Amino acid sequence: MAAIDRITENHILIVDHDRVTGASLRGLLAAEGYAVTLCEAGSEALAQARCVSPDLVLLDVFLPGMDGYEVCRAFRGDPALAETPIVLLTALGDRDSWIKGLEMGADDFLSKPVDRVALLARVRAITRLNRFRRLRAEPERPQQSEQQLRARLHDLELLNSQILRTAHALEETVSTRTSELAAERDRIRAILEALGEAAFVTDTRGLVQYANPAAADLTGYEREELVGVHLNRWHPDRRVEQVFDRLAQDPGSPLKDLWWEGELVGRRKDGSYFDAMLTIAPLPAPLQPDRAIGFVGVQRDITPLKEAERMKHRFASNVSHELRTPLSVITLLSGNLDALGERLSPEKRSAMIKDIRRHAQVLDELITDVLEMSSIDSGRLSPELQILDLAPLLRDEMQRLAPLAERRQQQLTAGGDASLMVRADGRQLRRVVRNLINNAVKYSPEGGHIDCRWQRLDLHPDPAPDQRWPGVERLAPGPWAAMSVTDDGIGIDAADQERIFERFYRVNSQSNIPGTGLGLAITRELVQLQSGRVALASTPGKGSVFAVYLPVCLPVLA
Repeated sequence: MAAIDRITENHILIVDHDRVTGASLRGLLAAEGYAVTLCEAGSEALAQARCVSPDLVLLDVFLPGMDGYEVCRAFRGDPALAETPIVLLTALGDRDSWIKGLEMGADDFLSKPVDRVALLARVRAITRLNRFRRLRAEPERPQQSEQQLRARLHDLELLNSQILRTAHALEETVSTRTSELAAERDRIRAILEALGEAAFVTDTRGLVQYANPAAADLTGYEREELVGVHLNRWHPDRRVEQVFDRLAQDPGSPLKDLWWEGELVGRRKDGSYFDAMLTIAPLPAPLQPDRAIGFVGVQRDITPLKEAERMKHRFASNVSHELRTPLSVITLLSGNLDALGERLSPEKRSAMIKDIRRHAQVLDELITDVLEMSSIDSGRLSPELQILDLAPLLRDEMQRLAPLAERRQQQLTAGGDASLMVRADGRQLRRVVRNLINNAVKYSPEGGHIDCRWQRLDLHPDPAPDQRWPGVERLAPGPWAAMSVTDDGIGIDAADQERIFERFYRVNSQSNIPGTGLGLAITRELVQLQSGRVALASTPGKGSVFAVYLPVCLPVLA
């Protein structure tokens, strides 16, 4: 049994140019009682093997100078090393790479990153088989008796039987573990693929290795275009780059120091920008959970949220300005009345009181807008629907609003069907008309012309666009009560027309005109409460047409 004693300690030669991976493997095998020699180049591996006669070689395919295939062929060509077991370590999973390795003399393969269970199973099985091979190859000694030889042969047969049983059990364990890992990988991939938020995986340098469909949708890139490029392609932010720089400068950085979360601005493929909440977390190495081998990131598009914040800020600024202006006038005029008293002529006092009332009305309208929008948001503003005639309602509102136009020497005209029955809330409908006429007066020049029209439209399927009635082509077939307000004011750019009905939104070119950006938003909300639609057509410098469409209330047949 002396021969068995001489090879009890198995010697493993690790050949890997990656010092981190090599050190990880050496630590794992040394803890299991193996003697380990580590080298980083193919030429060095041959020299070391001749010195230590390893029981197993763990050989990386990608090596500087001689690659793993060439080293494997050199081992098989050296009589002293020809029978040394070789396991290739490779990140290549294709069939051709494995066949090439077998042709060069490799005994087995392990995929990178190396699974700890699979590695130890392969090492134990191969070293035991190699021990048995050496025992069989050892020359017989003449001085051994027949009884000693029979005892030794019996020991070898028991060892071989044990090796075969262990190898079979390890093979089943590895197969089960591999299936479990594959299932877990597929489950994680399915979760990432279905995730509504953008997710990606990078290496330690920040090069993208995986991106889910949501990441492609958010950035505008195809998934194939994202893989292999640096994260800063669509996140040009120095704070993100510092995460990768920190790991590059100190590969042993604690994982907790490699987490990063914050808001930043991303850049899409088309050059447009978006606001994002980004989280970057380190991926621990399988064999060294305290070291990072890459990063996983999740980002959420918060552009609507940030835009809402900006709109609220603009709204607060607008409201403050709109409140301050009439309040300043009221304060000044009331102060003059108090200070001058009886010294003012009756005409002067009357004019100042009228100005105070007019500015108080402006304040009242502003507060009404804010409260009405709050009521809409809370669901408290439900319409009290009733059958009413739209024609006399519009004529009445035109008369009420005529003084607004007269103060700016504007011409206000109106006309339409003698009767137009709808089912709506009369109070809310009057508010819609006032908002549209007020807007037309405000954004039309002095001496301009504002026209209000109403009529019944009987629409067939796929109606043709009509400049007089914008948006009519998007209405359902059937009878509609249509009302329009046309002005010859400053008009609205096409880019702003999509957003003009958003609350708090104001066109930049109109920032010198008083307003909070709530009037048209309230108009749309009120029209929708009546099951109606509102539409716009506008040409900068020529004017705008705002149209409201309500379902016609058909008479009930007896």
